[in-house]
Amino acid sequence: MFRLTLRAAVVLAATLLLCAALPLIHAQDSTPFRVYLTFEDGPTRAYTPQILDILAEYDAKATFFVNGWQIAGKEDILQRILREGHALGNHLWKEVGYYAGTPDEKVIAAYYETEAAIRAALGADVLPPYDAQPKLFRQPGGGGHALILPEGEPVISYNWNVDGDDCGFRLPESVDPNNFDQFVLDNVLGVPHPPDHLYNAYDYGDGVIIVLHDINRVTGRVLPVILKELQAAGATFLALPRPGDQPNTQPVALGVPPGR
Repeated sequence: MFRLTLRAAVVLAATLLLCAALPLIHAQDSTPFRVYLTFEDGPTRAYTPQILDILAEYDAKATFFVNGWQIAGKEDILQRILREGHALGNHLWKEVGYYAGTPDEKVIAAYYETEAAIRAALGADVLPPYDAQPKLFRQPGGGGHALILPEGEPVISYNWNVDGDDCGFRLPESVDPNNFDQFVLDNVLGVPHPPDHLYNAYDYGDGVIIVLHDINRVTGRVLPVILKELQAAGATFLALPRPGDQPNTQPVALGVPPGR
């Protein structure tokens, strides 16, 4: 009897130690748990291929909202994005000067300029999958209303639910600007940093859209952690559009709490 009791105590102690070493995994009540990762402001030679490699390792799909000025000389990266099953979206020609409140005619002109650059970069061989997907648009900084094109081509305008802030635009003074990986992980997976970051991916659950960037080194470091933890919680990673999102609409308003 003493041997059995001792063995049980040893097993219990080992189990407790193992549980303490494992990260906390949030189980999702809803099924499915579809997550839509988005990367914007690229493509870049330094970081976009690395992100594509990581996504391939985890069998995850994503959406890349590209700036037109970034495309020249990186045509192969745009082609790879589509060949590997991801989606491409239009993020206008550049970031600065096209934020919400910009006159619609200026936004539309930049949209068409970027669209032409995307199509030229893809070439005849890779255009079919691009033309098969709905046209996706994201205004730099997030949009206040849906983009409506005068030529009538249907476009879905996408904001986001969760901002990882991997560019560190809104770092608290207490966070080291040279080492803020945990800050990004908190915003996506843990306790976000208010006032700009209030809800994480688990709060929104199925259909959550997460914004990251493919223009800096932080993203490549935190992305495997995000993928691993969310997959452990039952997530699948898909490219936009989400089921039910309609053309000529903006399905997500910035700052709207979960369930609204």
